[in-house]
Amino acid sequence: MTPTHSRLVFIDFARSYGVFLALLSHALIATGAYEQLAGGDATIIRSVTRMATPMFVFMFGFCD
Repeated sequence: MTPTHSRLVFIDFARSYGVFLALLSHALIATGAYEQLAGGDATIIRSVTRMATPMFVFMFGFCD
């Protein structure tokens, strides 16, 4: 069977990245690692993982 439409690889990659960020964010919260991080590292990690939920909702909800 030949698919009627081709998949967009970058969309699949972005979805995977969103899932990974969401899992990372939840793991860091559950283990208490956020409290152990200090300084610039904590700011960068929190900034990156905070975009997980909006990206997850957008990529799985609107890009179907």
